[in-house]
Amino acid sequence: MSDTMTSIALSKDGRYLLANVSLKQPRLELFDLATPKRAELVRRYKGGHEQQMFVLRCAFGGASESFVLCGSEDATVSIWNKDKGDIIAKIGSNCNGHS
Repeated sequence: MSDTMTSIALSKDGRYLLANVSLKQPRLELFDLATPKRAELVRRYKGGHEQQMFVLRCAFGGASESFVLCGSEDATVSIWNKDKGDIIAKIGSNCNGHS
């Protein structure tokens, strides 16, 4: 990986690693650690958070960890569907509760 990784989260079952990547083009990347030879990138989550200066934490959430979340420098939290990659909500002081 050639970009800056600012935070990581490991799923409860240890299978997935979620990484908050890049200050220039912020995104979350989901890696499957159960592949035979090396971690495989299985999904990218984009368009939900702004990051230029601060370390923002990413996390798994919801029942069966079916969501991924990340804070943003615009004082919001973005929530994506883990399996589909779609942003499903953006909550916080500057939002109406939906993307």
